[in-house]
Amino acid sequence: MPIIFAFVGFMSFLIWLNLGRLSLSNGALILSKSEASAHRIQNLLASLACFVVYEEKFVRIIDGIGDNLPDLLDNVDAKILELVQGDASLSVAEIADQVGLSSSPCWRRIKRMEEQGIIQRRVTLLDRNQLGLSFEVFATVKLALPNRTNLQAFEDMVQAWEEVSECMTVTGAVDYIIRIVTTDMHAYDDFLRDKLLGSALVSDVQSRIVIRVAKRSTALPLGLVQKYTEDA
Repeated sequence: MPIIFAFVGFMSFLIWLNLGRLSLSNGALILSKSEASAHRIQNLLASLACFVVYEEKFVRIIDGIGDNLPDLLDNVDAKILELVQGDASLSVAEIADQVGLSSSPCWRRIKRMEEQGIIQRRVTLLDRNQLGLSFEVFATVKLALPNRTNLQAFEDMVQAWEEVSECMTVTGAVDYIIRIVTTDMHAYDDFLRDKLLGSALVSDVQSRIVIRVAKRSTALPLGLVQKYTEDA
């Protein structure tokens, strides 16, 4: 902002000079005008307006305050996202050090992306095997009558089942794929009989038990985002 005020003062001085030629006559200041000076004034005012608009945008982008448009994201934001989705326990100072910023602008960038909804929340990942929740199943579910009312009713019902960690509507011959995490085969059989098949909404379930997880990641592939790869 001090840049703006200094420039405005300088431009005002130039405009004052361009009002005309100054001369002294009998101790009095005489101001003469011309069409040329008026034209120069218009050009100076136009330049001043353009500079102020540009400077205001520049300051807003640098500060990251008051403008939550997604197109303001850059490669530094992508690096921050890579770090926080890999380890949400990192402090702002640690993140700032790794992306080459000081703590304050780094915090503002994180806050802006939280307000945009890009960073939704921070969670702690637990080891389900150590907790005795080592039995995992992916089940396809087909509804008896997949109309709007029944689809919504099934989705509302699934929300109350803590064994179901994910539920997705899919294309094809089935209506849903759900991921179930529980303790063992017997616990899954109880879930299947009492809850899933116990609902009149469900006509068919096909279960696929997970033997071994070859890869599982909660990180999104930010390298596939076009705007980030262009900035890199």
